[in-house]
Amino acid sequence: MFIAAWEFVCKPQHQSRFLQAYGADGDWVRLFRQHPGFLRTECMQDAENPYRYIVLDYWATPAAYDDFRKTFRQAYLELDARCETLTEVETCIGRFCSANQRD
Repeated sequence: MFIAAWEFVCKPQHQSRFLQAYGADGDWVRLFRQHPGFLRTECMQDAENPYRYIVLDYWATPAAYDDFRKTFRQAYLELDARCETLTEVETCIGRFCSANQRD
């Protein structure tokens, strides 16, 4: 298993739209589901800052994620551009693999 982890701080006036885009059934998940290596997304809200989120995108392997990024590059860039206005901070926390599986 592979996880792409992101931190976001959404703009308060865009919180509901942020959740529509980044939530478990949001815009990003609809795009990711087009690739067979996508497993699921978890959107976790900070317990102390209601505008801060960690988004975890689960993929079968790092290669599946990389293939998705290559195959759906244009759609990814377009959605990323549309969502850019929803956040104050967007940080890639990292790419994580199961300790027992490296691809």
